[in-house]
Amino acid sequence: MVDEGRRRETGNPAARERGAGLRAAVLAALRAAGGRRVSGGELARRLGVSRTAVWKAVETLRREGFPIEGVPRGGYVLFERPSAAGPAGGGAGEWDFAGASEAGRVAGRRASETASFSEAKLASLLRTRSLGRVRRVFAEVSSTQDEAKRWAREGAPHGALVLADAQTRGRGRHGRRWVTVPGRTLSFTLVLRHPLSLAETLPVGLVAAVAMAEAVVSFGGAPTLKWPNDLVLDGRKAGGLLVMVEGEADRVSWILLGIGVNVGDISQEIPEDLRPIAHSVAAHLIARGKTPPGREEFLAVLLERLEVRLEEYVRRGFAPARQAFLRFAHPFRGAVRVKTARGEVAGRMVGIGPQGELLLLPEGSGGPPLVLTAAEILEEV
Repeated sequence: MVDEGRRRETGNPAARERGAGLRAAVLAALRAAGGRRVSGGELARRLGVSRTAVWKAVETLRREGFPIEGVPRGGYVLFERPSAAGPAGGGAGEWDFAGASEAGRVAGRRASETASFSEAKLASLLRTRSLGRVRRVFAEVSSTQDEAKRWAREGAPHGALVLADAQTRGRGRHGRRWVTVPGRTLSFTLVLRHPLSLAETLPVGLVAAVAMAEAVVSFGGAPTLKWPNDLVLDGRKAGGLLVMVEGEADRVSWILLGIGVNVGDISQEIPEDLRPIAHSVAAHLIARGKTPPGREEFLAVLLERLEVRLEEYVRRGFAPARQAFLRFAHPFRGAVRVKTARGEVAGRMVGIGPQGELLLLPEGSGGPPLVLTAAEILEEV
């Protein structure tokens, strides 16, 4: 999908030329750095443009196939030069931004949408022992949960990762559709084989949510968590997860942990009705003056935090992650409206139970809080 900025650029020759010139200047500066990190602020000063303009140019270069990494608090680095044919395979020598045909640009975007995730880059960044070490990466699947389930039944090892650039039937909690934006959304499922009983798997989603929030913090963000497992940035949802389990009551065979995070800017790629409620890590960090990561960088950090938190849970139980969740939780001790199997209830969120339950004190109640396991926070009151 072509973003609105590219549409405006295509329809205005002068704007197209300026945009192409800026991208060429950014690329030249990164190449001249010879693998050294260059901050967005430094590029903006050199080129006489805003940091946002630099970031947009970098995002377009990434979509056109240039391997540019955004390093937290460190700026941008170009890993390697593109091939002589250019990212879209449309000519010799340097990529001709201003002179490239629309067909060439579309071909470049299609290539980036189906192969924009670099396994080599992920491998160079991974610091985990198990998570993500064995993986299958797809351009498009019905859902990563379905692929991971098939692989788990075939004997996929602990930590096996299924990642897709696009999902045709991605889903979240309660069977809701999860909209993915190719090249922007990070969509994956992990096969976990921790030695847990069925009851012990109940808090896994909240443990993973804490890891998601910690990953955003590591890049300079300020996330909150909406019970049970929504990643919220600036009051809008930027990610979520889904947990599926197979096994017996005393020992599960495997856990499927499906995660979706809008890492890149999605604002011009999603339906208008979703824009007021959906957000991305990139837009959140840019607004805070931080350098947004690529999906590989974010995934490497997220997998590391997941491994730490999940192993901690197996060793020490839910208490450490429970306290961490409450630090991120919003609106902790605030008024909310909650949907339950018996209807809607208004009250205050007063805590998290030992198995990850929502503790809700109903309005006007002087008694103990309700302990809710299958509920949904609809809104703040």
